[in-house]
Amino acid sequence: MRPTSPRRDEQIAAFYRDHAERLERVVRRRVHRVGDEVIEDACHTAWATLLRRPDITPDSGGFAWLATVAIHEAWRLGSITHEQPAGTLTTPAAPDGDRGELPEPRDTDRRRTDEHALERLEHDARLQAMRALKPREREALYLKGLGYSYAEIMRLTGATYTAVNRRITEGRAALREQLGDDGACRR
Repeated sequence: MRPTSPRRDEQIAAFYRDHAERLERVVRRRVHRVGDEVIEDACHTAWATLLRRPDITPDSGGFAWLATVAIHEAWRLGSITHEQPAGTLTTPAAPDGDRGELPEPRDTDRRRTDEHALERLEHDARLQAMRALKPREREALYLKGLGYSYAEIMRLTGATYTAVNRRITEGRAALREQLGDDGACRR
């Protein structure tokens, strides 16, 4: 990360003082069903991202950019906490089971355990296929998957529209080649 000038640091500090509460209100209005911690974390991530982006000016346009980053981050964090409730990775063993053995997964949606296992294998194959992509393709696809528009991806990555379009198109093609059209891994 490139060091910032003292003037820029002062501008960002003043911008933060003037707009931190407003940013949280904006995110709270746009993102529903998430806790205050998620909104705070999303806003902190947006502010940290702003510090790393000297091309974003601390003005009304910069606030709009900051709000977009915070809203997308809140959506992302909200989906993670919604999918993975706290404590699910540290579930203690069943009292009658062997020490360290995890209980059978709950069948909350009435699917069988083997269906869950197959879904997990397909998920692992998709992750492996994503890891095989070029870093810029992976970054562009990740941002697109989070809901960013091409213009927002351009601003976040500093790439041109053509470069963003090419990265997403080539990344999708590589994923289709790896996984096939149905999302299953080809071996």
